[in-house]
Amino acid sequence: GGMQLQALPVHAPLPPLPVMSEGERLLLRMKECGSFRRGLRLEDVAMKRQLDAEFRDKLEGTRFRAEPLGEDRAMNRYWLLAGDYSRLWVERPAEQGKGKGEWGCYSTVEEIAALGEALDVHGARESSLKEVLEAASSDFERAMKGQEA
Repeated sequence: GGMQLQALPVHAPLPPLPVMSEGERLLLRMKECGSFRRGLRLEDVAMKRQLDAEFRDKLEGTRFRAEPLGEDRAMNRYWLLAGDYSRLWVERPAEQGKGKGEWGCYSTVEEIAALGEALDVHGARESSLKEVLEAASSDFERAMKGQEA
């Protein structure tokens, strides 16, 4: 007989894209504007006034620094915005012919854990993403638990 092909271990499917709250959508639009003072839609400005202090603090930082943490097998990219560990943002690539990808964000320790479980340590992309998430796990935990209190 020929050579036996090694069966790859089956790993968990990636979790679905988490749904964002209104405040999170606003944060994201502000990130896309680069600097929130330029080009924010009027209704966003009105909404920004209504947002609680938690968001206001983040929005007042004139520059959003977005750090890409890595990608998964579906080419979703994971981001940290402005060094804020209370949320892990995920950018799903645009489908062929569509202009914009979708965004979602993980905001609980459980969601991050489920994501970590689903990542495949045998894949180069996901194993490095998993390492980054594990290295930052205490930061995520502190920031996310702080929000629930």
